[in-house]
Amino acid sequence: MDGAVTPPFEGQLCRGKDLRDIPITDIWEAGINPEYILDAYHAYMDTSPDSDFFGTPDQKGRYWLDLLSGSDDLRKRIMAGETAEEIKSSWKADIESFKKQRKAYLLYEE
Repeated sequence: MDGAVTPPFEGQLCRGKDLRDIPITDIWEAGINPEYILDAYHAYMDTSPDSDFFGTPDQKGRYWLDLLSGSDDLRKRIMAGETAEEIKSSWKADIESFKKQRKAYLLYEE
C-alpha cells in the first residue's frame, strides 16, 4: 500500500474487501453498509470459531468496534446473528430523531 513504510500484515494473507473498484459516489449513495463487517465476522468465525473476532476489550471494557461505532450495540447485534437489514432498520428511529433535531440548524434545505 502506498505510504506504508512497515505494513503490519506484510506478507500475510488478509481477507479484506477491496473497495477501490467501487466509485465513491456509489458508496456514498448506498450509505453505511454493515454487510462488510458482517461478511468479515462470518468468514472469521467459520475459520476460527474458538477465537474472538472482536479481540479483547480495553481497560474500560470497550472493544475496537464499540469505539468505531460509538456504542456496543452494533457488536451485540452482529453476535446475535442479525442481518444487515435488521441492523440498519434498528437505526431508523434515531436517524429520524437526529434529522428533526438538526433541522433548525441547517443553512440549506435538504
